[in-house]
Amino acid sequence: MGANTIADRSAMMYDFLLRNGLVSKKKDVADKMRYNYPNVTSAFKGDTKYLTDSFVNSLNESFGTSFRYEWLLTGEGEMMNEASPDPDRAKEIVPNMGSVTIAPAASHVPYDLFKEMMEDRKRQDETIKELIRQNGMLLDLLYGKRRGQDGSDGNKP
Repeated sequence: MGANTIADRSAMMYDFLLRNGLVSKKKDVADKMRYNYPNVTSAFKGDTKYLTDSFVNSLNESFGTSFRYEWLLTGEGEMMNEASPDPDRAKEIVPNMGSVTIAPAASHVPYDLFKEMMEDRKRQDETIKELIRQNGMLLDLLYGKRRGQDGSDGNKP
């Protein structure tokens, strides 16, 4: 697969996590693994003091053991545990006219990770609602001040 060293394979794992939206930066990986961020960046740079078999196994376990251990440690075989995901097991959220439909995914996403992603999405939606509310209040204040500055009493539209 072109991954001759453990450093190459860890880079491929990180690239996979990025491309599939499971992380957006190395800090996300460190948080998910509960590892020190500088140690994670050192490992991804290939520093053998940090890039150990234990680190790679922990990385894999933190993301639901999606990667095959044989591939991780030796580079032999396929990278992913499930080359052909079972559509009944691998699910993803697909928006459908304001409702939610469950559809087969292109790759397996562990349920715990999926659940965590959905909880994050709910929190983001709540934050957006609050920001919209605050924006409306600020606009009301702004337009109210402008009416007051141009000589009107502020009661007229």
